[in-house]
Amino acid sequence: MARAFNLTWAPSAVLARWIGQVGIRSGFCNGGGDGSTYAVRQFEDIYSDGLMPGVYIDFLNAYVPSNPNASETNGASDGHVRCAIEHPAGTFTQVKFSGGALGTMPPGVIVRSDLCPVVLPAGVTRVKLHMQMHNMPSYTQANGKRRDPTHGDAIQLTSTDLTMTGGETDDPTFTRSFLTNAIVGSTTSHSAGCVGDSIDAGENDTLMDGLGLRGVLCRFYGARMPCINLGIASDQTTAFAASHALRIATAKNCTFIASNYGVNDRADTVSNVLAAYQTIAAACGAWPFVQGTVTPSSSGAWTNSNHSDQTLNGTYTSFIEGVNSALRAGLSGVTTNEIAPAFENGTTGYWLAFDDILQALTDDGLHPNNNGYVRPSGLWLPSAAPTYMAGYG
Repeated sequence: MARAFNLTWAPSAVLARWIGQVGIRSGFCNGGGDGSTYAVRQFEDIYSDGLMPGVYIDFLNAYVPSNPNASETNGASDGHVRCAIEHPAGTFTQVKFSGGALGTMPPGVIVRSDLCPVVLPAGVTRVKLHMQMHNMPSYTQANGKRRDPTHGDAIQLTSTDLTMTGGETDDPTFTRSFLTNAIVGSTTSHSAGCVGDSIDAGENDTLMDGLGLRGVLCRFYGARMPCINLGIASDQTTAFAASHALRIATAKNCTFIASNYGVNDRADTVSNVLAAYQTIAAACGAWPFVQGTVTPSSSGAWTNSNHSDQTLNGTYTSFIEGVNSALRAGLSGVTTNEIAPAFENGTTGYWLAFDDILQALTDDGLHPNNNGYVRPSGLWLPSAAPTYMAGYG
């Protein structure tokens, strides 16, 4: 029988005002700039309490290749960005960098814009970002693009500056997406900096949900609070522990850092991965590091409730059991978030099957499918909350 899913960690409700993440679609790229110039239109939902005098937008000329043991990699040369925010419809406010319209993005440096004086009402407001990206990194994702043309996203290869006029035309052949590094403002909202692998990035997540959210963590948190998706396909816990400075710095625009790392570590040892979790937690400093229990892995058809059509993926299952047992017992410096029960039948390592819940949650035995990515978001049952970083709740 499947365990009842219960999120055993959730943020406290009280937060002092600070400059933190207010958007939901920022992220980290997995490929460097190619010297070309693109016009980009992207919708963005921004959380505001009605007292925010505008927003700052961060950009970063760096990326992490979607390869095992990959490291954060600086762009090969300067990139350039122009940007405007459209709100209300037809009104464009230019985003400036040190007073100018063109922002230069040196390799490996997070560049924050000037305050863009777009005043938003209390609540969640949808705006459009219009960006001209020259020689800037992008995220390439064949199975589940980061952009959503159905709701207004577009990427066009052109040197024409459309930031203050709009009119971008989406090229559906592109699998890449250009991302802001962060969108921050004066806020009292909690927010999630989501780090992890392809399940965080949203591999096989092709459902257009209208929010632009992809991946198990950002789907989970982004419908409730601002978030940043820092997931990189194929990334590993130990690789992130060894090379994380830019992603941790980005995630610290949020009030806590959530992780789904572990799925790609099956060739490693339980002790190495647990030590890596603690290294990451130490790098997070005063920010809580919230590690999810690791999701299952099997091959087969994922239909029968007795799992007769699933084959466990060898030592990976004992690895998952070892990591999850340690997380549930309590790991120093790490807060555990129970994600696995949304997907796993008991503690068996098998996926919940179609006959268990009348829908299949995976198509490949490793990544969730659309049903799987949506499932945790509909099972929000928060209980205890930790103490936040000093002065912030």
